Amino acid sequence: MQIERMIMLAAMPVVGFAVGILYFQGLWLTLSRYGDTDNFGAKLLVSFLIRLSLAIAVFFYCMQDDWRRLILLLVGFLIARQVMIRRLRQPSSAAKSHVN
Repeated sequence: MQIERMIMLAAMPVVGFAVGILYFQGLWLTLSRYGDTDNFGAKLLVSFLIRLSLAIAVFFYCMQDDWRRLILLLVGFLIARQVMIRRLRQPSSAAKSHVN
């Protein structure tokens, strides 16, 4: 019984990471695709509500009234945020060769 609980707790950061990647990739796609449209605010709001609903639903389902699971989910989510920030800040190889 204790082993199953430990495996479940170990899986929570992985699930949080996956949700974070989906959340921030969805944000990036929304900003890059609809950044110059007329009704950008409405599309950004709809995207936010969809991404937030997905994240809350997965967190609520996985949490199962255990605050430790929620903390581990959030840790994975924040790690995904840092990964996306670093990934999107690095200039592409095409931009590097164009500068030189």
